[in-house]
Amino acid sequence: MKLAFQKPTLLLSFFVFLNGFILPDSFALPEKSKDRVQVGSVYSSPIQFNRKWYFVTTAGVLVEADSDFKRPKKLFEGKRQTLGAAVLHGNILIWGEGVHTDTQANLYFYDLTRHKLEKTLVIEGHVERTPLVSEGVVYVPAGPGGLQAYDLKTYKRLWHAARHDSKSVHIDSNLIQYEKSICGTTVYDLKGLICFDSASGKEVAYAPLKRNPKSEIVLKGSAIAGLATDADMVTAKFDIPADFYLYDLKENRLAFTKELRGFNFFAPNVEGDEAFVTLSTGDFILINLKSQKITFLGEFSEPFINNSFRMGSDYCAVGIAGKYHCFVR
Repeated sequence: MKLAFQKPTLLLSFFVFLNGFILPDSFALPEKSKDRVQVGSVYSSPIQFNRKWYFVTTAGVLVEADSDFKRPKKLFEGKRQTLGAAVLHGNILIWGEGVHTDTQANLYFYDLTRHKLEKTLVIEGHVERTPLVSEGVVYVPAGPGGLQAYDLKTYKRLWHAARHDSKSVHIDSNLIQYEKSICGTTVYDLKGLICFDSASGKEVAYAPLKRNPKSEIVLKGSAIAGLATDADMVTAKFDIPADFYLYDLKENRLAFTKELRGFNFFAPNVEGDEAFVTLSTGDFILINLKSQKITFLGEFSEPFINNSFRMGSDYCAVGIAGKYHCFVR
């Protein structure tokens, strides 16, 4: 996913805490907007540990805050800009850095109990999506560096998947684990969904796609759903189409693709046999995974390029201008 980070933008400020938007019962919103301004723009959702919240700003700063997000405290500052996609393993917070143009970046391991940087790994590529931790291994979606696996005890690289035949693997999504496979999407030179054996790194599945699968992906049962588009966040053009796709891992086949008139870079919200999708064209739609029928819930002039979510029985999203919209079906 191509993003520009020269300075904090309305778009980045809008993305504060929207990735994986979940509110626990104890959550309290800041009383004043200045509480957010003090830490700058934040792309991904915070992580809770020992009654504290932790998040990484797009400037690469790790911040600790109280439950009400007041009195933010700077703990650590990385070397590069970052989307702050972090994962917690025990008391160790793991995140990578780098943006679209970076071909080398750091992967950080920070001890939240001791408030100390445990380890820094220099990796090929950049990390714009969340690493995946499973059974003592951290799997890193490294963009042009492909998919990399590291042992969490020794920090040694176990394997590196960077090629599919003669083409480069460019991992641009979060990672999904299904049984013994680690799956993600690859863009540009090689467009499609790709899976590797979790132990050896050997390729076990590949499904080519017409457009670049730039969105995050979601697993529902044995199927992965996502969006493929040639849009980016540098060009302010919101009517670029996307393909919704559903890939069945158990049957090892692409179930279907459906062209939509707008795009999004976040995963569809899948419940039962329906996927709830919001688009850059302002569309709120439902896609039936069996019949492939599209149901329009509504349409706005305001683009939606964030994750959609359910609030009770309502279908909700926040637009690019910060407006909160919900539909009752």
